[in-house]
Amino acid sequence: VLANSLAVTWVARLADPAKNIPLINIAHGWPEKSYANVGKLMNVATKVVAVSPEVKEKLVAGGLNPEKCRVIFNGVNCTPLYRRSTEISMKIRQELGVGAGEMLILTVGRLTPQKAHQHLIAVAEQLREKMPFLRYAIVGRGDREQELLSLIQEKNLQEIVKLTGVRMDVPEILGSADMYLSCSDWEGMSLTIIEAMASELPIVATRTEGSEILLQNSCGILVPVGNVAEMVQQIEKLVHEKNLCRTLGRNARNRALENFSQERMLNELTEFLY
Repeated sequence: VLANSLAVTWVARLADPAKNIPLINIAHGWPEKSYANVGKLMNVATKVVAVSPEVKEKLVAGGLNPEKCRVIFNGVNCTPLYRRSTEISMKIRQELGVGAGEMLILTVGRLTPQKAHQHLIAVAEQLREKMPFLRYAIVGRGDREQELLSLIQEKNLQEIVKLTGVRMDVPEILGSADMYLSCSDWEGMSLTIIEAMASELPIVATRTEGSEILLQNSCGILVPVGNVAEMVQQIEKLVHEKNLCRTLGRNARNRALENFSQERMLNELTEFLY
């Protein structure tokens, strides 16, 4: 049994108390304060896959038996992720309110406190006057939807910041954007950053777990968690340095295809499980 949450891991174990079936947990990360409890409770699993070295280190510090755990980086299906044609890109951008000569900064993820979308809204507010051609889209749905919508309205940013809700064409949106911003407070190893990398986007991301492995200096820019001023500064830099944007995007795509594919992840999982 493969479980992707601690709760499901325990449900599976309670369903098989004799431990006849191997139970593997894929540990995607938790807020810092949770590891002291999670680490001990995770020992109920037969084996544990940590998606980044930081996640393993914190689980072991919290009480997980290190012999049960192996680090296997996340991977995604990179096949549908690439730059879109002008025709498709124009259609997507028009739907999101991005006009000719404007730039689209994108983020994708559940609307939860972990993803800290309020920082993207703060970035948009700070750059509104200086760079009025920037447009922003937040793709996803979650408990914070009304809160974020109210914040956008309070700041009078409705024309430049869009909440798209759930979209079934995320690869097309990624392939039509100009830049990716990840402002999470914590991660295990961000899947959406890998998707943005494979889509050849220049990326500004917070320095969360796994981010330094994904975004080496040659393919992305990392900023301190919660540091809106640094996010603003690095976005300004990328807007002005078109060649740097292209270089970061190309390098990010190559790194994603070479190191973070779904095939590589499945091969490593199979080796660990059997």
